[in-house]
Amino acid sequence: MAFNNLKKWLTKKAATVALSMANVEKNILSQNGQTPDTDVNQERRHTQGQLMDSLIRGEITEEVKNLRWRMYSAFNSSKGFRLKVTGIDNEGNPIFIVQSVNNKQSLDNIKVDNYDNYKLQMVVDNSPIAPQLLNEFVSDSMTAEELSTIREENPINITRSTIPKFDIEKYTKKLLVRDIDGDRKLLEFYVSRYPEEHKRSSYLFISELKKSIENPRQSSILDITSVKFITDRTLGVDDFLEYEFKIESFDKIITFNEYYVIKFIASTIINGNFILEDKRVEELDQKYANKEKRKRN
Repeated sequence: MAFNNLKKWLTKKAATVALSMANVEKNILSQNGQTPDTDVNQERRHTQGQLMDSLIRGEITEEVKNLRWRMYSAFNSSKGFRLKVTGIDNEGNPIFIVQSVNNKQSLDNIKVDNYDNYKLQMVVDNSPIAPQLLNEFVSDSMTAEELSTIREENPINITRSTIPKFDIEKYTKKLLVRDIDGDRKLLEFYVSRYPEEHKRSSYLFISELKKSIENPRQSSILDITSVKFITDRTLGVDDFLEYEFKIESFDKIITFNEYYVIKFIASTIINGNFILEDKRVEELDQKYANKEKRKRN
């Protein structure tokens, strides 16, 4: 359930961003002097029965689908920028900030250990997603009982054959994916060497991890079968791509700077599937390929 919630959240986040971009563009291009904070009722009087009215009412018409995909395409093409959710405003809408990012340059600046010489492919930020943000995006498709069970979630999702003493994804700051031979990857879980001061479980986890370094075969925390995530603010690749890896074997645990780095050898199951593929409008893609100019109303 947790990974499905995250997938729904990211899909709806993308839709919100796309349609927000459309609303801003519509206001900027309007000839009646309106601004983005124009009263909604006044806007509806001017746009009754039009595309903008559908956007305001939240109706998914064919025009909205086309506009949404056009915004997806524009957003995906703007690889030098990322939108980050920083919170929720008083009306319950997500607050975004624009960040300038150069994926390739950023990846070049990441320092990796010298124990392995495999090329770095991506860096996954495993910062937890707040429950209130998940609630905002998934509540329309979940029951009240399901909503009550939502807790803080990590972007990295791990499956296991046994119940461990500790879930390493809850203590992982970031995941580095390094390419071995195309299909096989080295997955590196970066865990802080220093326990969180007011979190007792953090001390216990570090203690268990130290035992794992000496005797990894006896450690339940290393018993994982697969790892999956959807890219969002991930260095090295675009957003909204789904990856899944099957764990072949535990490799080693090393210390590197302020981290313990837990390494696994894995094979690729899902290699960057675009989660918004079902929103694609082929006709628009063809027009883009033919460099047709868009008609404005």
